[in-house]
Amino acid sequence: MTGVDLGATRVGRDFIRKGANLRDSNFEGGNFIGTRMFRIHLESANMSNTDLTHADISSASLYQADFSGANLTNANLELSDIDEVSFEGAIFCNTKWTDGTTRNDDCPTP
Repeated sequence: MTGVDLGATRVGRDFIRKGANLRDSNFEGGNFIGTRMFRIHLESANMSNTDLTHADISSASLYQADFSGANLTNANLELSDIDEVSFEGAIFCNTKWTDGTTRNDDCPTP
């Protein structure tokens, strides 16, 4: 399944099958809170303005995907391929980065 338009999709706490090929798909504005997307293929996918709070996107292939404006609070991107990915305006707070470190660029200050 490639090139599908699932903009404004609401998944929440579900599991997108390991190895799913969602290359070139449109998820703009979708809600993926708590979704497990372990080892999926999102090459060149549009994930802009999606809510990925608590999402597990670890070991995923994200080459050339667009995550601009995405909320990645408490998300896990460990071991994911992020070559040429756009994260312009994305929110990083307690986000597990590809190398296992934690990004807190956009956490609210107390």
